[in-house]
This record gives sequence, C-alpha cells and structure tokens, in this order.
Amino acid sequence: MRIDHFLECRLNAQSFRLFLILSTLVVLSACGGGSPSTNAPDRATVNPEHKEIAASLVGIYDVDYGSFQGVYTLLEDGRFSGIHYFQDLDPVGQPFTDLLPGEVSSLVRKTHWANFGAGNGLGVMESGVHFNRSLDSSGVLHVDISSRDIGFHEASAKAQKTYARGSSQTLYFDPIPMSVLAGIYRGRSRSAGLSTPTVDLEDFSLSAQGVFAVSAGGCAYSGQLSQVGKTGVFNVAALAKGSACKVNSGLSGIVTPLSLVDGKASLGLQLVNEDSSQSMVFVLQKK
Repeated sequence: MRIDHFLECRLNAQSFRLFLILSTLVVLSACGGGSPSTNAPDRATVNPEHKEIAASLVGIYDVDYGSFQGVYTLLEDGRFSGIHYFQDLDPVGQPFTDLLPGEVSSLVRKTHWANFGAGNGLGVMESGVHFNRSLDSSGVLHVDISSRDIGFHEASAKAQKTYARGSSQTLYFDPIPMSVLAGIYRGRSRSAGLSTPTVDLEDFSLSAQGVFAVSAGGCAYSGQLSQVGKTGVFNVAALAKGSACKVNSGLSGIVTPLSLVDGKASLGLQLVNEDSSQSMVFVLQKK
C-alpha cells in the first residue's frame, strides 16, 4: 500500500525539525497583479483579545487530518492548492485542483495529489483523488480528501490563518509587503514526477520586485511573483533549466505566506507543470 511510503516521511520530519529549530523557524500549528500595500506592518501584531476572522470559501487555513496536517489556500477564482506535512512544515504532499467559485459545497472528482513520500521517497501523483470543500451554517469550513491508496481524511477550520498565534492580522486579507518578503531564504524542496529526492536549500533569493531564483535537484528555477488581487497570495510563472533538469514544460502556481514573526516570513512555493504530471513544493524561512 502506498500509504506505507507516505507514513515513512515521519522519519525525515524528525531531522527536518532540528534543521528548522536551528534556522529559527517557529513551529506552526497548522494566483492577478499589482503590488502589496506598503502600509502593512513588517511583524505580527499580537493581541491576546483579538477576534478571529471567520472562515469563508476563500482564504488561507490550517487543517488537521490527525495523521497529517496541511496549509490550504482557496482563491476567489476557484483555485485550490495545499501543502501537507507531518510536523514542522516538512512537506509530504501537495493537493491542487480548480473548484467552482462561490459554491458553498464543491466536490471535485478530478483532483491532483502529489505524494512526496511514495516511490521510494521520489514522489508520485496519487490516483482516484476526490476533494470536497463546504461551508456550514455556523461559518465553519469543512474539507475532505481521499485517494485510492491513502484513503479518506476530513478536517475543518473555524478561522483564517494569521501571521502568528495571537496575531490580529490574517495572511490572506492583510498582505505582507514585498519589501518585507524580499531576501534570502533557507528551506526544503520536495517533488513528484521528477524522480528527484528531497533537497535542502540555503540560497533561495527573492527580490523586492518579486523575482526569485534557486537551484534544486539539477534544475535552476527562476520566476516572477504577482499579487493575487488584494490578497496576501501571489501568482507565480516560472522556468526550470539545466542539462540534468527533468521538468518537461513551463511551471505555474502560487506562493502562500505561512507566517511572519519578528519581520521574518515563511513561504510555501507551490508549482506544477502544464499537464499537472509534475509538481514541487518549496517551504522556505527567511534568514
């Protein structure tokens, strides 16, 4: 069963926890154009009495399936992309699909799910994947995902994900300025469909103009970020080059902000190729 390979990633998560502690990444509970507002703060505003921003059909959410967790991004145009992890945001999966915008309940039978732990750790695309998103009368967001080999999992979220625990600012509705996001990042990359093992990164660069560059798994990736409307999410268009690079077409996806603590952001770059047969996730912490 492929779930055995999926669960084996827990071992890698232990070593990645130490990596993230040493790089000061705070443990987390858990595409449009234009520029982010320059009036947004460069650090989380913590208010013990802050009111949570209720869940809706759009936003960035922490989800907990029990056996694994995730950060899900739901956009107004219906796009959905997520990052699955076991702990400390060591990525083990990437679900993505297009939902019906504005539908209170949206079941999509043609969903993609990259399982980075399968295929001896080289990653495969799961088959027979279903994803469902719904919002109940109490304003609670419900999601469930299933595949032929991993089975059925369900979770819920009551509030938008914020800059940090206790923060009054949401990562979706309160964009972090690009001037704050710009810099050098360290982190980890995992992929499916590339026959490439996990890569630890030290030199992911992001400019104040939204241009990024990084080398991973024999590929030199570069691309441009553009803000999705007035949200904190970014569209991405990217290319991968190199004589040993196995990416077979242009790449697109999104960047989801994962946290902002003491002026240092964590980001989740999620990319797929043109026919959705290859995918990759970069989980990054600003140095």
